[in-house]
Amino acid sequence: MSSSSQTQLPNSNKRISAILQLDSNFSHLRERYYGTLTQDKASLFNFLLENNEIFNSIHPADEQKLQEQVNDYIAKTFNYTLGSFVGIQFIDQVIMRFMFPQVVFPIYPGLFRIAKYIGIPAATYMICKPYFKKQVEDSFSQAVEKYNFGKQDYNNAMDFLEKAYHEQRLHELFMRRKYFDWSSIPGGKPHSEPVPEPVQTQSPAPEK
Repeated sequence: MSSSSQTQLPNSNKRISAILQLDSNFSHLRERYYGTLTQDKASLFNFLLENNEIFNSIHPADEQKLQEQVNDYIAKTFNYTLGSFVGIQFIDQVIMRFMFPQVVFPIYPGLFRIAKYIGIPAATYMICKPYFKKQVEDSFSQAVEKYNFGKQDYNNAMDFLEKAYHEQRLHELFMRRKYFDWSSIPGGKPHSEPVPEPVQTQSPAPEK
């Protein structure tokens, strides 16, 4: 992947999918995004991933693994942020109140309270989010390199969309996705290349 490519989390190219449904000149749109997606492997991978139910370009095991990591990133960021708020609440309302009742902050108590209950959770969020996001982005970068999508993959994806577009059913395709009835489209579902198998990690042989 080129150094200019930025691996993004899913849903970063939803706007492209939305434009594809609304644009009245599909050929023009296909050419418009040709350079954007084919020159940036990460953007092309994200586009195919978020529409994988249509294109079947990515192995289900890899798709599930990436989605689980994204969910884990969101959950950890939320839990750490909430945990910092609960921790401050416990220290303030239990430890300080019953163990150190003589400690008071008479100067600007309102600002101090805001700093505790808003500032600390906000700082926790700002620290945890990039840390956990980096782990997810590393996994996406590995997947981008593994699949190495290029111009042919982009054209295959556009062939899928163009067949539905000519039948004025592009919006239905994006709505129904894997449940779209290709049998009602002349020529049926376009041919797609088989997706690569997920990487198999072998466990070391037991010592004798």
